[in-house]
Amino acid sequence: MPPADGVGVKSAPSRERVDKAGIGFVEFIILVALLNSVVALAIDIMLPALPQIGESLSVTRANDRQAIIVSFALGFGLTQILFGPISDRFGRRAILLPSLAFYALCAFAAAFVDSFITLLILRVAHGVGASAVRIVTMAIIRDCFGGREMSRVMSYVFSIFMIVPIIAPSLGQGFMLVGTWHWIFVFLGIFGGVLLIWTYFRLGETLPKKARRPLSFVAVTEAFGTILSSRLSVGYGVASMLCYAGLYAYITNAQQIFDTIYGLALWFAPLFGATAGFMAVFSILNGRIVRRTGMRMISHWSMII
Repeated sequence: MPPADGVGVKSAPSRERVDKAGIGFVEFIILVALLNSVVALAIDIMLPALPQIGESLSVTRANDRQAIIVSFALGFGLTQILFGPISDRFGRRAILLPSLAFYALCAFAAAFVDSFITLLILRVAHGVGASAVRIVTMAIIRDCFGGREMSRVMSYVFSIFMIVPIIAPSLGQGFMLVGTWHWIFVFLGIFGGVLLIWTYFRLGETLPKKARRPLSFVAVTEAFGTILSSRLSVGYGVASMLCYAGLYAYITNAQQIFDTIYGLALWFAPLFGATAGFMAVFSILNGRIVRRTGMRMISHWSMII
């Protein structure tokens, strides 16, 4: 079944091509999934290292270590509203490429800090870069697909994306075994740099100039008005917000709960990854059935369950 916006695709996923992006379907899914993963990786890889970072930077209260996660989430959450309208005006690549570079630079800079306050400031900035990458990546998917086809693509993207929270804590724990927490940030910088090069050479501009919206108060207000006037958009938006609130509450406190309450610090990485593994399995199942049953039935029953 062709996407809602008319992008032609063949029946076999391995032979499909995303014409607007200028690359094959499989490469598109993998690249977009990795671009989406910059947020989860920057959070989950950090969890096993929180005690060591706190000790290294003289953080006396255990609860204060969670600010390393919260500061990133604040930078990520508070700036998302900006990058959609900006990318609608200037195009996807014009925002995505500098954002990846900024993400990588913030990670490299954080590897050399000697102050907890400085680290938190860089984490906020790091979250801003990740926010731009995430928002523009979602816009790219929307440029290329629509309706149930978009839901199918998102399920495949999410399935690959979920590999990150499965392996990220183990990666962080591995860096702690062979080195120090500083190497975690070096790895994040390298990861961002690789994505920057890959995107620059392989991913085309998906928003043609004739489809771009002016960056003005009136245009932005009209766009948000369209969204807020839709009962479905508002309803699903609120539901999504509440789901993510629960998820971030769990992520922020997970390391302390596993370690302090249950004494399972050594088991934290595999147990945390197991949770993400179940999410990945059901996301794959969703990708197989969503085209037959539709998005509303799956989402509504999932929320009820």
